[in-house]
Amino acid sequence: MDVRKLLHMKEGVGQNSYANNSSVQSNVTAYAKSSIEENIKEGYHALGPKCFMMADTGCSSGPNTLSVVSEAINVIDEACRSLQCKVPEFGVFLNDLPGNDFNTLFKFLPSFYKWVAEEKGSNFGPCFVSGTPRSFHERVFPCNFLHFVFSGYALHWLSQESRAREIVPGGSMVLTFLGSIQSTDPHSLHELLGFTLHDMASEDMIEEEKLDKFNIPLYSATVEEVRQLVENEGSFLINKLEIFTIDWSVRMMEDSNHQAKFLVDSIRAVFESLLADAFSEAIIDDLFVRFETKIQKHIAAGQPIEYLNILASMTKKT
Repeated sequence: MDVRKLLHMKEGVGQNSYANNSSVQSNVTAYAKSSIEENIKEGYHALGPKCFMMADTGCSSGPNTLSVVSEAINVIDEACRSLQCKVPEFGVFLNDLPGNDFNTLFKFLPSFYKWVAEEKGSNFGPCFVSGTPRSFHERVFPCNFLHFVFSGYALHWLSQESRAREIVPGGSMVLTFLGSIQSTDPHSLHELLGFTLHDMASEDMIEEEKLDKFNIPLYSATVEEVRQLVENEGSFLINKLEIFTIDWSVRMMEDSNHQAKFLVDSIRAVFESLLADAFSEAIIDDLFVRFETKIQKHIAAGQPIEYLNILASMTKKT
């Protein structure tokens, strides 16, 4: 399985699209908001660039991406007001794999530019936003190019990460991704999906051989694994490294059926492209109907319904 060719969130803005089913990711980004603000503010004060260059790696195609850009603009605007200095220009790079639905993402840009003009004035910036369709398994940007990098819920897909050379000394990163207490800890949602696939194989609805070869290319590291990786690489100082939990369903006040439907839609928006390639489009609807039933039973049994996540904030050494 070549993840770089197959992996992309569900395109468009339909019922099953990532754009309409990324509330969990939005909650994770909201948790990181204070770290995002601190890193951008400190980086801008320290570096004072005439053009603030930032990237969202693994940006996907939903509205969450531009919320981080808006936050960066607000932080730097406030800093410039307090310093009574001119606001810099902004270079924003939205990076994901070539299969990402950049067309849907770009459709959010007119409303974003309208917000900038109305909130900040026509003379603000300007802010230049562009897409960068390139695999983040390798170098994406020139050396010493970026002042700030955000990556939300993307690093658990990666076997390697090469941002160090691309960030200027004194620049920073804020990263969120799935984590674990121990690297062998199961993620119950993913296990339930696996059980569903095994059920369908036992009923000859999918081929056993295909199931044996299928593997979700996702790794959930521990905090200590991340710390060791950063320290061994040697380019960054860790500002914050912590684990936190997010409920599977952000709609915990709703009944279990609505929660289960919400969760299925969220998982389908992320994994459908991989599952369809491995087993065919024909089984997708039935697979997720069965998956929803398992989630309903899981919730009814009072089983844990949380994601473990890691927040990492770091600054490149000068």
